[in-house]
Amino acid sequence: MRGGTILPILRHNKALSLLRCKFNPLRLEIFLDPEDESASGLLYMDDGKSFEYEDKADQEGEKVLLVYTYKNNTLSTMKLIDNSFDQAAMVYIHEVVIYGVSQQPTSVTNLLTGDTTLLFNSKGEKQGSDATSDIPSKPKESFKFRYAWKSRSLRVTGLSLALDLGQQKHKEVEMFKINV
Repeated sequence: MRGGTILPILRHNKALSLLRCKFNPLRLEIFLDPEDESASGLLYMDDGKSFEYEDKADQEGEKVLLVYTYKNNTLSTMKLIDNSFDQAAMVYIHEVVIYGVSQQPTSVTNLLTGDTTLLFNSKGEKQGSDATSDIPSKPKESFKFRYAWKSRSLRVTGLSLALDLGQQKHKEVEMFKINV
């Protein structure tokens, strides 16, 4: 994968059809540009079966287009197209993996809630307390972070970040920050 890319991956859980898994959790895989440790990527979503995504003469189609950006150790999202696609609120990001992290983080802060958690070491031992996410429409859930020295990767698990955070079109929302 080319550095500077964010790739949203739909977890299919062995589903044979996209329609059967379209509300399954997503994983964001972030491949940092080695020069400035930044990345960006797009996520387009519609219902996958109708033509409601098409623009009509009197209204825009039902679809959503999001851009994800990672820069200055912060992951953020912004809606580029928001055309009343309510089903996007039913899809959550449950995991983020960042490749090419040059320094071991000391902690990660969920900027939506203000909670901070420390990392687990390579043996899986807790180095700090779990943070608690209070994401709209989801109960509080613990999330964890693990840094791997050999692959220079950071894995964030147990997230419940809704695709539709309720932000307005073209308004950037910061999701979490890695503290080094």
